[in-house]
Formats: sequence, structure tokens, C-alpha cells
Amino acid sequence: MFRIRSTAVLIAIAMAIVPATVALAHEAPATAAAHPFVGAWLVDTNTADSSEPHTALVVHSDGTLIQADQANVGIGAWQATGANTAAITMTALVEAGDGQVNTVIVRANVSVDATGGSWSGEASVENIAPDGTTSGQMGPIPASAIRMTVDPMAPTVAPAF
Repeated sequence: MFRIRSTAVLIAIAMAIVPATVALAHEAPATAAAHPFVGAWLVDTNTADSSEPHTALVVHSDGTLIQADQANVGIGAWQATGANTAAITMTALVEAGDGQVNTVIVRANVSVDATGGSWSGEASVENIAPDGTTSGQMGPIPASAIRMTVDPMAPTVAPAF
């Protein structure tokens, strides 16, 4: 008798928890889609060093992101840490110059400004050699970005080719 009641109670609890969990799971993408970090960004990856090139970063509402510059592509994940803040982790494979390919992991915390048009933050970089040796997280590295927007095409001044 006790076993039947226990089972019935567990089933009732599960029936109450599962729909609530499913409802929360379905609400998460809408919240992420509305987060101001979602979008396309032109990133200054080190505001303390003007010689470092900018990179492009696309932040998706599903919690993934992709970064591309003239030499590498990085993929990663992000999560909201507040209404206008987020944390990211991104990985890229980078040639070390000696024929070896290192794994570079970038971790950052960013804060989107009130207009949603820019963000600033700090990052750390970790280099992992093919043999597994690691530099540890180096930083902090100051970074900032401006949101990419659609600009109308201006009248052309000459043929392209």
C-alpha cells in the first residue's frame, strides 16, 4: 500500500514538474532573442593595442556565436548574465608559425550599452599546444564592439570591374 502511494506521489510530482520545465525551455529562446547582445558586431579585440586587427562576431539567439577575421574562424557559446551583460567562451584553431596548430580559447564578459549599439568588456586568452600544454588564462584584455547595421547603398562612382 505504501509503495503504491509513493509511486502515485512521484508520478504526480513528475507530471507537475515536466510541463513547467518544458514551458521554461520554450521561453528561453525568446528571452535570448531579445537580449541586446544578439546580432552582428565589429569587434576591437584589444583596445589597448591599435595594431591588432578588428574581427567580426555574430551572436545567435540560440546561445551560439561565430567569429571571423582575416586569418581564423572561432566558434563558441554565450549566455546572458544580466539584462545587458553576457559571458562568452569561444575556440579557434590557430597556426603557431612552426607548422603546429594551437587551440585558442577566449573567455569574456561583456556589457552592452543602453542604446544597444556597442559593448565593452574584458577577455582572457588561453593557448593550448598540440601536446596539451597550456599557457593558462592570460589577460585581462580590454575589448569593445559596435553593432553592424544595414546601410543603404550609395550612388556608385565608377564601375566595379
